[in-house]
Amino acid sequence: MTRIKVALLAVAVTAALLLPAVGRAQFRNSGILLPQIGYMSLELFGVNYNRQGGDFGSSDAGFFGVGGLNSIGYDFWLTYRLWVGFSLPNHDTVPGDATVLTTLNIIPGIRYNFLNEELRPYLELGFHYIWFLYGYSGMPQNNAFGQAMYGAPRLAAGIEWYFYEEMSLTAELAGHAYLTIGTFFAPGVSALIGYTVYY
Repeated sequence: MTRIKVALLAVAVTAALLLPAVGRAQFRNSGILLPQIGYMSLELFGVNYNRQGGDFGSSDAGFFGVGGLNSIGYDFWLTYRLWVGFSLPNHDTVPGDATVLTTLNIIPGIRYNFLNEELRPYLELGFHYIWFLYGYSGMPQNNAFGQAMYGAPRLAAGIEWYFYEEMSLTAELAGHAYLTIGTFFAPGVSALIGYTVYY
């Protein structure tokens, strides 16, 4: 009987040590978004990005990016993304010296997950900063920054599919509206697919 008691005690101690590790494995509170591939519309519903005689010079842009997210509650997450976008110019509205328009996009946000199963729909509210790193001579400048940089409130809806342990695939559609100092306003959309690893 003594040996049985010792064995049972050993099992109990081992289980007590393993349970916290199991719990941690089931809920990771950080993730890496790598990669994210998508498309941004820089012109929607016929609204051209005209401002004081200037134009963004392109109606759309593909992008490739990375990002991360951190849990701030059971269903709330802070998100941050960094995208590099590339688009071909519209030579009807821009000078002939334009080649490929390159943008840097920084997007902080907050996400809410509706479910905690394998399929997780979510809403995300954020702010999209877009900076034209390489454009063309005479490109319109934002009075707020003195360079070709713009900001946009962003609302996204997506669904995340956990296909293997702490790995997921994401599909997302977002709407945004670029704003500057003054009257400039332009709506747009973006769509992406991405891969996330939680840790």
